[in-house]
Amino acid sequence: MFHCSLKKLKEGKDTYGYGGSKSTGEPPAVSANSVILAIRDAIFNYRKIHWFVPKEDEELDDFVLDAPATTTKIVSLCREPSVVPFGEKLVICSAFVDNQMVSEILNHPDAQLFICLDKLLSYSDPEMIYNYLNDIILALNQEIAWDRIDPLSGKVSFGSIREKWEFTIPQFAEFIKKQNGDRHQKDFLKYLWGDHYYDPKDKNLYKKKREDGSRIRYAVKMIFQPILNIYTCLQKRKMIDHELTKILITSNVEKSDLDPNPSKAFHFVMRKWLATNIE
Repeated sequence: MFHCSLKKLKEGKDTYGYGGSKSTGEPPAVSANSVILAIRDAIFNYRKIHWFVPKEDEELDDFVLDAPATTTKIVSLCREPSVVPFGEKLVICSAFVDNQMVSEILNHPDAQLFICLDKLLSYSDPEMIYNYLNDIILALNQEIAWDRIDPLSGKVSFGSIREKWEFTIPQFAEFIKKQNGDRHQKDFLKYLWGDHYYDPKDKNLYKKKREDGSRIRYAVKMIFQPILNIYTCLQKRKMIDHELTKILITSNVEKSDLDPNPSKAFHFVMRKWLATNIE
């Protein structure tokens, strides 16, 4: 048992009475702390959902958020690093080459480069996807001058960490050879990257494109357009087109095998088609 009394206000001023009590003084201070903790929790969950390279919760939660929590700080902490070690691979998650990307690659000279396509598949233009990838490779070659950053060498792979599939350009040449029965794989391979354009009128390849856009870059036609077609058909639930039907037949996949979930269906088709798996 104890007794207490409330101090009476004198002339409207009260230093130690009502204004300093827990009911009016403490809640605002605690509420202010809860805001920054909520922002920190939101950043952690964003990383867990949207980052492409899998990490343990402890790694995702290993960051410092000091007040004030400005928009710049929040965006910076949400952004995935441009290069992330993943097993024996270095995963390039950014479409822009920066100093951090170059230094990470130099620190892992024996690692296989893996360029993540997850963010690029949202583009509806396969030529734009190719240009992004080519710009990354050209910029890295200028900065590092390594012959291993050559798509045709097989030392650079492309794919999805989220959907767990990948391919190299030589592997893709084998896939196309398997589909089309092409016996000239060595000659065929060199046209799958660079300035080689297919003319649908005469079905020949040329070094220069036409101003009217009638010639299609061969890498776009054979690689990125089919991948984007699959993505569009499955993700946007459009009718299964000729390209996807051909891939399903080659991969021994029936339409009834496709999961109703577009993401799972895309994951299934790509892994069956490319016959690769990222553990």
